[in-house]
Amino acid sequence: MNDFFADSDYLDHMVLRPLSHSRPNWELRWDRKTGTYLVEDDSYAGLLNDLLTELDNSSPPSRYHDNEDCLAEFVVKHLKWPIKKVRNRWVGMDYDTILEQGGIHDVDQANLLLAAAGRIHAAKRRGQIHFDEMEKSHRRMLGAVLTTILYCRTDLIPPTNATKRAGRSKEDISFTKYVLITTGMIMLVGLAWRKLLTIYYGRSR
Repeated sequence: MNDFFADSDYLDHMVLRPLSHSRPNWELRWDRKTGTYLVEDDSYAGLLNDLLTELDNSSPPSRYHDNEDCLAEFVVKHLKWPIKKVRNRWVGMDYDTILEQGGIHDVDQANLLLAAAGRIHAAKRRGQIHFDEMEKSHRRMLGAVLTTILYCRTDLIPPTNATKRAGRSKEDISFTKYVLITTGMIMLVGLAWRKLLTIYYGRSR
């Protein structure tokens, strides 16, 4: 496990809470025996553990802003956002939103991973040896990058019993709706025929 993220007070709130619409169990619990976050149902914890190990074994780039520029340039070229780089900053939209939208289209999250590794390395060079010790704005940006990586990997989370039950419930609801709609249509057709026959025989008399 990457010691930089061990037993953090901010990590779950900044990285997993924005993904609670996908996996509602966003709070993390640190396991001192394994030195990892406890893997629980409906949680990104397992995926986060894998990501932090991956970052711990990666080589940070010398200029991580170049990787983030690649994401921003994708947004300009393909999404046609009215953003531009002024000196060393991208303006026209929140920077974390720019990286998020560019990162969703980042093949294998390559630029996102390098950007995260670079930001961790830069923090350590400044003497900030833990995520919770990072300068607030840099911590927020690193958190946004990690959130985007995890979001892109959501399909890698094994389905839980609760997820399976939810899927079956949706199927049951859909079938019930189908039965109710079909029954209602049959009843309406029956009433219509009944009315037509009443009119017909009424005229015949």
